Amino acid sequence: MAKKILFVHPPYISKVKSLPLGVAYLRSYLEKFGYDGDIIDMDPMALGVDEIEKEIKTRMPRFVAVSFMTVQANDAQKIAEKIKKVSKDIITVAGGVHASAMPHETLLGGNFDFVICGEGEQTLKELMDVLDRGGSDIAGVKGLAYLKNGEVVVNPPRELIEHIDELPFPDWRGLPIHEYSAVVLGSDDNSPVFPILSTRGCPYSCIFCASNIVFRRKYRARSNENILKEIVFLVKKYNAKNFDFVDDTLTIYKDKMKDLCDLIIREKIQINWICNARVNGLDR
Repeated sequence: MAKKILFVHPPYISKVKSLPLGVAYLRSYLEKFGYDGDIIDMDPMALGVDEIEKEIKTRMPRFVAVSFMTVQANDAQKIAEKIKKVSKDIITVAGGVHASAMPHETLLGGNFDFVICGEGEQTLKELMDVLDRGGSDIAGVKGLAYLKNGEVVVNPPRELIEHIDELPFPDWRGLPIHEYSAVVLGSDDNSPVFPILSTRGCPYSCIFCASNIVFRRKYRARSNENILKEIVFLVKKYNAKNFDFVDDTLTIYKDKMKDLCDLIIREKIQINWICNARVNGLDR
């Protein structure tokens, strides 16, 4: 029987709500190894912090993983507290950019059992495997932080996933796709916007950006064929028309980007898309 994990994305203040890419990647990755996952994205599902207890009691997962940014950190602690109120046996795991940057503060909040620092797929899978075996070799899980005798222990960092083409596509099942409010600027089409992550990591050092906390500064790219396959899948399954390339910097290699555009044209699919870039990565 598949082992149950619940992913929770706390409320956040922005009026623009985007599909939760990080937890969707985690769910699809873990399902390859027999872990059955659900996602609660609280804002689009119209759930407040006080309502999470009922959801936990209904689902009763073995693991709950909460992924959050700094603006969500207080609510994340409250959510973990309510989970522990339902059952102290439920294992709570924190991840995302805030927990990765501040594992000590996150653990000392008293409600999370573990923090995953950095890229989450392999670390979360290994943690769940270890705990299912009794948890005796937790110190060997790279990229993990936890409390031991009241002190925070941060294990050595995990190596980044080298070949990201091997990752399964994000799993959007069960999410209220039409409740998200992200838009493609300049387009009159108001259908849902699907995030696409075609690369991980960025070589630049912009002072306002926290990407390096999770992905460091090692640039890793998916093949254009793999990216196109995901786009075609989303077009066929969800009638997707709008895409947001959420890469830190999509245009580092212009020729690669042009080749992807050529593939989209040859596939004869009509889509709108936006991306992030730096001015020094663009030309007319």
